[in-house]
Amino acid sequence: MASKNPSATLQYMQEANGQLSDEVRRLREGDYKKLFQQTRSFLDGLQRTSRGQDTMYGASITRISQVRDALVESKKMDGENTTHFTKVIGYYCSLVDALHNLLQRCIEWFGDPVRELTVHHEQQTPCEKIQKELQFWEKFLDENKDLSDLHKYKTLEEFRGLNTGEVSLWGAVVNLIPVLLKTADGIASQVAKWTAITLRLGMGIFNDQAPAPKMTNGAGRTGGSRGSGSATGAKKVSMTQQRPSSNTHGGAPKKTYADRMDEKYKGRISLLERPPWKPSSQRAHNLYPQLPIHLGNPKQHAP
Repeated sequence: MASKNPSATLQYMQEANGQLSDEVRRLREGDYKKLFQQTRSFLDGLQRTSRGQDTMYGASITRISQVRDALVESKKMDGENTTHFTKVIGYYCSLVDALHNLLQRCIEWFGDPVRELTVHHEQQTPCEKIQKELQFWEKFLDENKDLSDLHKYKTLEEFRGLNTGEVSLWGAVVNLIPVLLKTADGIASQVAKWTAITLRLGMGIFNDQAPAPKMTNGAGRTGGSRGSGSATGAKKVSMTQQRPSSNTHGGAPKKTYADRMDEKYKGRISLLERPPWKPSSQRAHNLYPQLPIHLGNPKQHAP
C-alpha cells in the first residue's frame, strides 16, 4: 500500500506521529503522574505481598506478570475496602496495557510503511533507529521478560521514593514505564526526522525507483527499440546526476576557515588549532595566518 501511493502514506504517517505525541502526553498527565507521585506506596504495595517480601537473594519481582500477580493478591488482601496500595499497582498495570495498545498502533503506523518508503541512503539511518526502538519496546513489554537488565539498554531515570539499597531491587520495575515513554518520544522524533528528509528529497525518489526493473530486463526488447531505450536510460541517468543535492550547491553552507584548514591538512590537527600542551609534528611556519609574518630558522638569529 505504501509503495502504491507514497504521498498519501507520508501524510498519514505525519498525522499518526502527531497522534503518538498526544497519546504519550496524555499518559504522562494521567496514570503516570498518579503512579510516580506515590512511588513509595507502589513499592510498599509490592512488598506487602508474599512474593515481594522475599528479597533476601535479590529482586523478587522483576516481571510484568509478577506485578499483575501482586495486584490480584493485593485485591484479595483488601477485601471490600480497596486500599491505595492496590490503586497504585493498578495504575502501573493500566499503563502497561495502554503501552501495549500504543505499541501495536505504532507498528501499524511506522513499521512496514517506513521500511517500504526507505529508498534513499539518507533515509536509512532514521529508518533503522525507528525499527530498533520498536523492537526494544516490544521486547520489554513481554509479560515474562526479566527486567533486571533494563539498564544495559536504557538509562534509568525515575528513582522517586527509592532508598539507596532499593534501587537494585526495584529500580528496573519502577523505571520500565518512564523508559518506554521515553522510547515512544524517541520514535516520534525519528519519524519526524525521517519525514523531513523524505520531503526534502521529494517524491521523485519513489518515481526513480519504479522503472529500475524495466531497465535491467532486456528480454522483451526488439532491435528497433534498443537504441531508444538506451537513450531514454542515458537521459534519465543524466537527469539524476544533474539533480542538486543538499551537499552540492544551493543549500550548502559556505566553507569556513576551519573547513579549509581541514581540507589542507587532510583531517590532521593543524598547527594553528593544536592545543599548547600537545607538541606539533610540523615545524612552525606561520603563527599569525592573517599577517605576512613567517618564522625563520632560530639558529640563524642566535647570539
